[in-house]
Amino acid sequence: FSFKDSISFSSLSTTKNNQSFIGVKLGDVNYDWNATVARHMPVNSLQLIINSEEKESIVRHHFSTINFKDIAAMQYTLHFDNTKYEFVRIENNKLAIEFNEKEATKSGNISMLWIDKNAEAKTLEDASELFTLILRSKELGIGSLELGINSDITAIEAWDNNYKQQNIILTQKTVNKKPQTINEYFSVFPNPTNGEVKLSITSKLNEVIKLELSNAKGAILCSQRLEVVKGTNIFNINFKKNKHIPGGLYFVKANGFMQQLIIN
Repeated sequence: FSFKDSISFSSLSTTKNNQSFIGVKLGDVNYDWNATVARHMPVNSLQLIINSEEKESIVRHHFSTINFKDIAAMQYTLHFDNTKYEFVRIENNKLAIEFNEKEATKSGNISMLWIDKNAEAKTLEDASELFTLILRSKELGIGSLELGINSDITAIEAWDNNYKQQNIILTQKTVNKKPQTINEYFSVFPNPTNGEVKLSITSKLNEVIKLELSNAKGAILCSQRLEVVKGTNIFNINFKKNKHIPGGLYFVKANGFMQQLIIN
């Protein structure tokens, strides 16, 4: 920082003129941030794709990325149900992402923080692997694990080389299902939402799929069938239409994918 940012006097007894310095305020400088206000989430947001595999009591979650373009920094809090699973380790940490192992074991929240060590933006090819999260189930037959991201420790944020904030979308592929290619994915925006969302589904063929909204306990609150065509499809969905759905954390599932959704 090349500017004089402080000034001090000892035993001041006379007036000192033209004594100046530059003050810098960091953070929410005009107090206009409101985390409860839904923001538009474009389809081409940075996406984290989880492909999970389970063997006996060990579940390996492989994290890859889509639209990781000119990203200089990102952070978020990854959450899992620590009453059913325990943290083992993180492997293949390609970007040297910092994470809080102690908090992962304690609460199921893993704070993730990455900044390029050379302070340069980085672009990764779609489907590039970021890291592998390894968890151990505490009991057999407890079903698939639903991972989510939140801002409990580190806020969900990504920044590009122009200091523009990017959204982060988490999409999880269902365990033990036929894997989709990187050309097949979906996203839901805005997120958070008041119940009305746009659902974007990219498919390799014409098909009829089932869309489900479930709560954190796995209970299905509503479902509907959608006809998709080859390519990108956009649907307008109102999850609160004819339904009383309280605000909270939910999961949208379709075509072998699952995405976390916050409803206000």
